[in-house]
Amino acid sequence: ANIWEFGQELGHSWRTSGDICDKWTGVNDWGAECSIPFLMDLNAPIAKYSAPGGFNDMDMLEVGNGGMTTAEYRTHFAVWAALKSVLLLGNDVTVMSAADFAIISNPEVIAVNQDPLGASAVRVAEAAGAGKGADVWAGPLDGGDRVVLVVNRRDSLLNHALLLDEKVLGPGAAHKWVLARDLWQRRDIGHFNRRIFLSNIEPHDTVILRVSGLFVFFFDPLETAYFSLLVLTLRAPLQLSSVAPSDTPFALKFLSALLLVALFVAVLAALVRSVQLFSRRTGYISIP
Repeated sequence: ANIWEFGQELGHSWRTSGDICDKWTGVNDWGAECSIPFLMDLNAPIAKYSAPGGFNDMDMLEVGNGGMTTAEYRTHFAVWAALKSVLLLGNDVTVMSAADFAIISNPEVIAVNQDPLGASAVRVAEAAGAGKGADVWAGPLDGGDRVVLVVNRRDSLLNHALLLDEKVLGPGAAHKWVLARDLWQRRDIGHFNRRIFLSNIEPHDTVILRVSGLFVFFFDPLETAYFSLLVLTLRAPLQLSSVAPSDTPFALKFLSALLLVALFVAVLAALVRSVQLFSRRTGYISIP
């Protein structure tokens, strides 16, 4: 039996591998695999065993030890945080760079690791091979939010179209409108319902997003258009249309005019947005 299968009966955390090393590729002095991608792949099939009361320990952090790029350290920290591994610093904090300190002190990424729900993200899409495309990880957060990671496994820049299907958003939530927040940039990047287009992800870097649901009638042009049409068509069942124009209350006339203007603006904005999205599709890689 493997420790992660019975670890919760004995303790609250357990190592899942041999020692980590400060490398993106390669082995340790004893010839054993120890790189960040290796440990990610090793923990992918067992991530489900992490839960409140017991967690997979992917070994200490290497951020700040100088063996990897800033992008690779971002991936290291983001994946460890999302999989609820222990965030144990393994470097000399008195000499670390500002970039490395920004990684380990990011409050929004740390919040994912310390989320009260305690559920690990799992890999929902895998790169076609070493250095080919993106890994995608996703998992639930307390309050209904989701954490989503897009890991560039390439040695070059990556443009990626993140498909918002049930694997990413959860059962029954495919193509629901969400607000996406980039946790490294610590800012909202917009609201989406089918794909999130991510451009120029650095080699070996990771985009980590927190996605939240929205009441979209107040935010999205297309939904506003549909809602406006629905309100207008409801006039007949409510017998508003049977009232002679001269007898129509001023408030109803004003409301109808306002809805028509909102409908026109919403449809126009939706068309502009559709053209923008269509023009950005070239060169993106979609999740299978």
